[in-house]
Amino acid sequence: MYYDFFNLKEHPFRLTCEPKYFYLSPEHTHANAMLEFALIKRQGIMLLTGEVGTGKTMLVQHFLSRLDNNYKVISINQTQLSPVEFLQLLLLELDENAQPGEDKQSLLDAIIAELENLHQQNAHTVIIVDEAQNLCHEILKLLHDLSQHRIDKQRVCTIFLVGQNKIRETLEEPEVRDVISNINAKYHLGPLNLKEIRKYILHRLAVAGGHKSLTIDKDVFPIIETYTCLLYTSDAADEEDS
Repeated sequence: MYYDFFNLKEHPFRLTCEPKYFYLSPEHTHANAMLEFALIKRQGIMLLTGEVGTGKTMLVQHFLSRLDNNYKVISINQTQLSPVEFLQLLLLELDENAQPGEDKQSLLDAIIAELENLHQQNAHTVIIVDEAQNLCHEILKLLHDLSQHRIDKQRVCTIFLVGQNKIRETLEEPEVRDVISNINAKYHLGPLNLKEIRKYILHRLAVAGGHKSLTIDKDVFPIIETYTCLLYTSDAADEEDS
């Protein structure tokens, strides 16, 4: 009945990240421009934050889809790891045939060698670390060190830390102050406003097969905005309590 009424071919609001449903709001457009700026200018590290559901992951997918073959993209989604485990994962992402050991310095040296090799092949490495709010201080320091590595004054990689607001609080702690001091590009995604909520909903309905002339009672959208803001506030409060 739901599908028939709206003339839909599929569910428009699944929780999975499907690029075709991505809605590029003005704020997401601005954030995407910041991602591009950080990469073009080889900023070293960029920080992208936002609460659950603000579109961070889909925005990053949109950004990556526009990169050409001059970039080597590494995506890391597992962040509740020890420093050694994290370096092992990063090395394997760079070279699937690598045989990572347990020595942290050897792992770091091997990663730098891979980054330098890619740089010499005119390929710049882009490292995306999602769920970055779970990273420990030591891993943040290691990522900072990697972001500062250069050949002929050119950085061999650009790192994007993507996560919830907690990562901002972590980066303010004295143990990692050097990291935050070297992050020049930062962007925080907030919830959509009333106008953009309406456009977002109609966009997803249209992508799912709904007719473009489909209309929804305008009184519905303020209610959705209220609940969206409540959920956003609740997520932020839960993060502070944890």
